[in-house]
Amino acid sequence: IGDAGLTQRAEAAVGRVSGGWRDVASGLIVVHDYELAERAPAKKRARVAGGAPLDSLSELKRGDLCVHLQHGICRFQGMATLEKRGYMEDFLILEFAEDSKLYVPVDAIDLVQKYVGAGGREPQLTRIGGKTWSTAKARAEKAVADMSGELLTNQAARIAAGGFAFPDDNADARRFDAAFPFEETADQLAAVREIKADMERPVAMDRLLCGDVGFGKTEVAMRAAFKAVQGGRQVAVLVPTTILAEQHRESFRARMSPFGVRVDGLDRFRTGKEAKDVIARTAAGEVDVLVGTHALLTSELKFRDLGLLVIDEEHRFGVKHKEQLKRIRAGVDVLTLSATPIPRTLHFSMLGLRDISVLAEPPSERLAVETRVCPWDDELVSHAVARELEREGQLFVVQNRIADLDATAWRLQQLAAKHGLKLRAEVVHGQMEEDRIARAMEAFRTRTVDCLISTSIVESGIDIPNANTLFVIDAQRFGLAELHQLRGRIGRFTRQAYAYFLTPPKREIGEEARERLAAIQEYAELGAGFKLAMRDLELRGAGNLLGAEQSGTIDAIGYELYTRLLTEAVAKAKAQAEAAAGLAPRAQDKTTTANLPSAAGSGEAVVGLHLDAYIPDDWLEAPQLKFELHRSIDRARRIPDLEAAARTARDRFGRLPEPVLRLLRIKAIRIRLRQLGIMRIDVGDRRMRLHLKGQLPKELVQARLPEIIHVQPDGPVLVLFLRPELTQDVALDIMGRLFGTPAFAA
Repeated sequence: IGDAGLTQRAEAAVGRVSGGWRDVASGLIVVHDYELAERAPAKKRARVAGGAPLDSLSELKRGDLCVHLQHGICRFQGMATLEKRGYMEDFLILEFAEDSKLYVPVDAIDLVQKYVGAGGREPQLTRIGGKTWSTAKARAEKAVADMSGELLTNQAARIAAGGFAFPDDNADARRFDAAFPFEETADQLAAVREIKADMERPVAMDRLLCGDVGFGKTEVAMRAAFKAVQGGRQVAVLVPTTILAEQHRESFRARMSPFGVRVDGLDRFRTGKEAKDVIARTAAGEVDVLVGTHALLTSELKFRDLGLLVIDEEHRFGVKHKEQLKRIRAGVDVLTLSATPIPRTLHFSMLGLRDISVLAEPPSERLAVETRVCPWDDELVSHAVARELEREGQLFVVQNRIADLDATAWRLQQLAAKHGLKLRAEVVHGQMEEDRIARAMEAFRTRTVDCLISTSIVESGIDIPNANTLFVIDAQRFGLAELHQLRGRIGRFTRQAYAYFLTPPKREIGEEARERLAAIQEYAELGAGFKLAMRDLELRGAGNLLGAEQSGTIDAIGYELYTRLLTEAVAKAKAQAEAAAGLAPRAQDKTTTANLPSAAGSGEAVVGLHLDAYIPDDWLEAPQLKFELHRSIDRARRIPDLEAAARTARDRFGRLPEPVLRLLRIKAIRIRLRQLGIMRIDVGDRRMRLHLKGQLPKELVQARLPEIIHVQPDGPVLVLFLRPELTQDVALDIMGRLFGTPAFAA
């Protein structure tokens, strides 16, 4: 500086900066070293099975009860490839009353759905051609119409109550989002967009964020909370257990404190004096985010200006707590987090009474937990304990009989000693003193303890990445959602995790418990939460969803058809209520039911081609896999969806045979016909006849293909005169080029 003839004083400071900046006045640019590093391109990760709530219910196996929308209740008996007018096609085989069978072509697969009744009772099969089914459907439609009237009133009241419209994100909000140390999944980013869009509307949000354990719900909730604080409002985060409250408080504080957000907690770990201080500071507006258990529901707690309520695992709270919740949530944005939504919550979200965001994409490098259901066996347990200790990992052991916890700890230590290993164990349960629980959990977190033996108080949200073996003792005593939540305590990092659900040796367990354990073992893949919720619905019945008065209706037509009827009624009710209030429809409202087939059946365009378009047995033999592939093709509503289904099939099953390629090409043409308003195409005599719904599509009137020699409108029909002899394959090729559909690579 002196050599340059400058006299400004220079000062040096030692420290760390969080990011680069530019000083506009001086032109100085400071760049952090991590900003210079090249970021690796994001890997494409597959969305896991079970992400779509209705698809998971529609999985059919041979012998399952199902519903044909036009003919009634029947039994699914598999699939068959049959000749129809000289060409091969796949059919579903449905068995009705009096041993009558119906062969349903796969292009009408949308007319078939799984049957779930109100109380687990098996219904009588419908007789084809009888009046029983039409009468039951008419009665259900009337019941749904009556209910939708009430829903319209309730929805209008909610809109009329209004809500706070949060401002758009500012620079701090963008910096907060960017400070997340991991790569977000596409589903996380989509959920954040949907939640923030809801918060910016002048109507109180009521959204369910559903994602499997460890899929990043907490980070999404943090971003919503930060937005609320930036908008000048307070946030309450309600969790079911004291241990989880402590963990959430520390997580929120670590992320938000650098941005000046004041985070505190209220739970039974706090002394009476500390609790009074927190309550006083919250009322004065000196606490921005308050994390706690049901202690937040006390009448003594008053928020100065509450704007957002985050509820983690709402189904863990009792009836009394939910009544207290109504007082807090009135006029406030509500975000509910759930890994395995109970059927009632899932049902209301699917219907549109609550909005839903789904996290169905696993974090990078996450592995599914290997799950085993078996009787207790000393040899099995000792080897599992030794394997985890030898890789310097930790173990969860869950048993709900408090009196047996110490004995279990001693037994496990003896089994570890057989392998020359020392097992350091701690016991935790809800009747212990708070400071002892806190010490035990801290010891487990800091890895000074190898094994935590506890009751199910560790069920929700505890995050110990180094713990990757779980034993649940007397697993038959636990509910399905509990078992799935417990399994979620492990496998949260990149190591392979192992879950053992152990039953008493040499003792029979009940039929219902056997079905629960079979389900937890069957649905062990990443993202199985939705499937387990649906399986829980099947086991428990759907009668408790909307009250006893609806049970008869659900039993008569099945849960899914009832849901479809009510979905359509609710969508209309919501649209009417929001239109009456002058609110613009949200983008997700327009697409919520777009991919759901109508209760009236599929309105697909008809392509009059007679070609072998099916899934050959020598390529894919299992009926369940055939059904799954046909379902994914049939459910495609856009060309990109269909291309994604083709890629998935190619990745899973290998090179696509010619009949499957034709199946895909015909589906793509049907999609384009629907977009263009064409109901049907007939082929013959070197002509194609296009039957139109409305006006002539200009692109077809001006069609320019070498094979087309003349285009002639004929009333509601457009006739294309063609040069070549029209074999069926030639016609398919011309249609593909005419409508601009892909040819699909084998």
